[in-house]
Amino acid sequence: MPMFETVDTLSGSGDWTCPAGVFMVFAQVWGAGGGGGGTVLSDSQGAGGGGGGAFAAGWVRTVPGNTYSYRVPAAGSGGSGVANGSTGQSAYFNGEASNGVSVESGRGGLSGTNGGGGGEGGVALYDGIPATPQDEREGGSGSSTDDANGGGGGGSAAPGLNGNNCNTRLGAAAVTGGGNGGNGGTTGNGSAPTGTPGGGGGGAGVGAGTRTGGAGKVGKITVSYSKMRVLGSSMMVQ
Repeated sequence: MPMFETVDTLSGSGDWTCPAGVFMVFAQVWGAGGGGGGTVLSDSQGAGGGGGGAFAAGWVRTVPGNTYSYRVPAAGSGGSGVANGSTGQSAYFNGEASNGVSVESGRGGLSGTNGGGGGEGGVALYDGIPATPQDEREGGSGSSTDDANGGGGGGSAAPGLNGNNCNTRLGAAAVTGGGNGGNGGTTGNGSAPTGTPGGGGGGAGVGAGTRTGGAGKVGKITVSYSKMRVLGSSMMVQ
């Protein structure tokens, strides 16, 4: 990634105000993780883990003083009992004239009642400068399960790297700059990932009573830029 004078890490959702002298920014967007599925005692198998969020980055046009909408995505919640885990919110940073960067978050894992399938990882959607994205990566899928244990969550994508898929109860390892997946439960609830951003939650194992999948992790957005200053008839990066 190029070197920048300022890096803003955004939170929640709202509008980012472009500072004076900034006509282009480098936006990096991570999707959130999906939640793991739930189980009940009568299930013959555990629940699937949630998928990891996607990543995309690129140049976005801006005008000083204008505001630009964004959303740092909330993670998917874990399903309880017969419920599947939920999918994380989509993430985006919008620039001028619909020019921006957006990604999907990981999908939720299926409950044990619904087959215990793992959630798919998110994909990136890009409309920046140039037409070819600077970077566009997919999130890792959560693990399915064929026994009483819950499946682990998929890892989130990161700059230059797709997220790791999960094929066991233990959540996917994090790639550099991404988040890990949560562990599936044995006879208990699934776990949320320990790191951020954007890993999927672990599916619940089959135990006595209703069990709940782990929640995914929230996504992330950074906006990086350097100001321009005028020297005579030319402009230079400050």
